[in-house]
Amino acid sequence: MSTTHEMRLVNTLASGAEEWFCPSCRRRILMQWPPRYELVVLERGDETVTHAGGKGGLSIVRTEVPAAPTVPQPLAMPSGPRPEDSRWLREIGIAWDDEAGPDSDSAA
Repeated sequence: MSTTHEMRLVNTLASGAEEWFCPSCRRRILMQWPPRYELVVLERGDETVTHAGGKGGLSIVRTEVPAAPTVPQPLAMPSGPRPEDSRWLREIGIAWDDEAGPDSDSAA
């Protein structure tokens, strides 16, 4: 058997869910597209191979999902403006005191 099997659309139910079938290993699934996405496996078939399929120019290939997806961490905010930004702020009339913040009354 090859490492990729082709799924074929064989039926569309009244609900809009689509039945897909793999003739190589007999895998059968029901696919409900967004906004109510759902995938139901009717017959497992060969789960060791990648299944792909498509219709109307859209192609679907199984992808691996990491067990614990990485969440981007926010960048640390600097405590004050960079020196070139401080210079520009002074030039346009904004006094910035690094210890007191942008609302400080002191002149730089």
